[in-house]
Amino acid sequence: MVLVPSAERPPFDSEADRMQRSLPWGRTWLVAVVFAVMLAAGEESYWRSRGFLPSVPDSPELWHFWRQRLCRPDGRAVALLGTSRLQSDMSLDLLRSAFPRSTVCQLGLPHGLGVLGVLESLADDDAFRGTVICEFYTSMLDPRLRDRHREIRDYRPASRLLWLWTLARQWLRGRLAVFSRTLSVRQILHILAVGRLHRHQALVFRAFDRETFWDFRWHADPQRLVDDEVRMYEAEYRRYGGVQSWDVLSKHVSHVERLVRRIRQRGGQVVFLRIPSTKGVWDLEQRQAPRSEHWDRFAAATSAITIHFRDVPLMASLACPDGSHLTHPDAVRFTRAFIGELGRRGVLPGSAESAEH
Repeated sequence: MVLVPSAERPPFDSEADRMQRSLPWGRTWLVAVVFAVMLAAGEESYWRSRGFLPSVPDSPELWHFWRQRLCRPDGRAVALLGTSRLQSDMSLDLLRSAFPRSTVCQLGLPHGLGVLGVLESLADDDAFRGTVICEFYTSMLDPRLRDRHREIRDYRPASRLLWLWTLARQWLRGRLAVFSRTLSVRQILHILAVGRLHRHQALVFRAFDRETFWDFRWHADPQRLVDDEVRMYEAEYRRYGGVQSWDVLSKHVSHVERLVRRIRQRGGQVVFLRIPSTKGVWDLEQRQAPRSEHWDRFAAATSAITIHFRDVPLMASLACPDGSHLTHPDAVRFTRAFIGELGRRGVLPGSAESAEH
């Protein structure tokens, strides 16, 4: 018997080996990828049909990302400062078209009565040379409110890698409903156990650029929406003792004026905007700070541009379902009217008055 050395022995050719060599692996992977994409698209479509929409959780990391983008040497930057009203009532797409090639950053904060603290940080930042659109109520002049949300304003990421990872996750949540925080594991387990899922009725959705969209369609009791909003504002007023008289607040106008002039000296501009409120919320605000005694006096005392929604017919005609926030279609109408006012006041790029500043 002659033994064949192992090095020269022909390899064992099994049936599995022959099948593996004969399979068209490129085509197999392509079919697998297409199937996975179709499955993911079907799941995304299903959850959207049940009322789950992409929504980004707000965070200091996201706010800091947009704050950093304001520092452009050419001054083509627009900063939006305000509360949840400005976040929902201002269409960023329309503003970007009105300020071409500019960076438009939504820096609004829910219950953001500390807006002047953000304005102060922009005035102190020599790298900022752009336009500020600042939602304003005279109660914001109260120095007790200036440092609200300081923890967000002063946020700095401890680790750049973790910060970028957080932003990547939030970007995904802004694109896909399946990554939305409103779609919880508990809800998925519920549908697996029960076999059905009631339509989701979220009130507000947030995009990655921090614009928010309020959806009131699923609320059967509109008056309750307004009543809840009024109660929330009443509690807020009680928390800090109500709006101080104009005689007290007027002492702080000079500080705001210094901030405005500092920004304008660098070639920037400041616009103070009174955003719409209606129904019981407007009535409550007028009892706390009547326009003739507060807003009108502030407008007369500042060199900044001031726009009150009641002075613009289209803005004044819009109604907030909860008394505080516009629906998205009305937000588009409001923004168009606001841009028209900016054009008339010479704020838009290329206008005569804008060139002077």
